[in-house]
Amino acid sequence: EKRKEEKTSETQVGGDTQCKGPVAHPERTGLGAWLRLVWHVWGEPWTKLLAPYMVQQGVGLAFSFTVLPSLTPADIADIGYLFLSYGVTGCLASLLLGRVFDKWGWPYLLAIHLASTAAAYACALTVYLTGLDYRFQIISAALFGVVDNASNSVVNMTISQMYVHDASPAFSLYRFMFCIGLAGTSIVASDTGPRTVAALACGSCVLAAASYTIMRRWCMPPTQPPCPTCPPVRISSV
Repeated sequence: EKRKEEKTSETQVGGDTQCKGPVAHPERTGLGAWLRLVWHVWGEPWTKLLAPYMVQQGVGLAFSFTVLPSLTPADIADIGYLFLSYGVTGCLASLLLGRVFDKWGWPYLLAIHLASTAAAYACALTVYLTGLDYRFQIISAALFGVVDNASNSVVNMTISQMYVHDASPAFSLYRFMFCIGLAGTSIVASDTGPRTVAALACGSCVLAAASYTIMRRWCMPPTQPPCPTCPPVRISSV
């Protein structure tokens, strides 16, 4: 009987018949099957609206790891202090942002990401353009630790909500889109100044936030059962 239940491909949700659970995806028998699985995930409308956030995560990291160190005309020890502050705030943010998401929801997490993004890029460019002591970039690096963690948290927590039973194909797509943003921004950074890259990063962040808000308000699936025999789980859009 259990095997028959596992083979059930349709689950009655809110009066509509929807494909949910492990049988919603083709069986994994090789690389081709896995790629079809990822393509299946890409076919979901909400995935296309989440994709800009996946890409901008790579854009932000490209600035943090390629452009920001170039704004610090110092030896390798000073660069190490930059990333020490980045790592410390990133660890602290990972502890706090999860609590924010669980207690108050995605709008607060999104607001933290946008605010920290504006503060981080403003600080980095101000120190660079005004000729302040380059050690002030430690503050910028600390802010970028929050930025990158917040961006990553938005995507990770959203995917975990959308695919309760099997999120691995969606996370595979996330890493692919992330690498597109990282590689593309690194190419741009190699031939332009920091202001251009900062403008690109901030623009992509605003676009991603707008797309994500649309997804949350109008394109979220109403329910997501963790398995064919489990009761539906309500996913809040507010």
